[in-house]
Amino acid sequence: MTLNFLCNTCQQTQTLTRIDIQHFLQELNQIKRQTINRNISDKEREYICLSLLKNTKGQIAFYFYKSRRIPSKEELKKWQDMSQKIQNLNSEMSPTVHKYVNEFMGVDRFPGWERVIEFLQNNGYDRSPAQNIQIRKTKQIQILIEYDYEDQSEILQKLQQISKSNTIRVTIPPN
Repeated sequence: MTLNFLCNTCQQTQTLTRIDIQHFLQELNQIKRQTINRNISDKEREYICLSLLKNTKGQIAFYFYKSRRIPSKEELKKWQDMSQKIQNLNSEMSPTVHKYVNEFMGVDRFPGWERVIEFLQNNGYDRSPAQNIQIRKTKQIQILIEYDYEDQSEILQKLQQISKSNTIRVTIPPN
């Protein structure tokens, strides 16, 4: 399997850590396929990225088992199931993700995500500096404008003026 698609979490990880996350995930995927002939799951991929973003185990457990988002410190303090869910997460990820990372790094014991980041940055997985990379979130909407034919040139002029701004792109289809 080639991992050509990076989810928002992967993109954010790649931008903030300067790690070529796609290449790293492909390497881990290859290790997993050699071990049990399966691809890395979406959950494993998200766990890796959330960990590389230096989220705590509690935050990651909250993300997976409660709300699919990273909680505030206050929310985390109020979460009563946190210890159990962290244990569940460790039980689920240690025999898989941590094992594949260990094999990838050539170590017997999982070194922690800070060390994984250092290893990747020092072993050819470093990307261009983070300050030169920008995340652009875009949304596309389509607007249908109905007009009288006589108003066409005036409307086209206004749309072209709008498109000159950096925030909106206007595409005018040919007649």
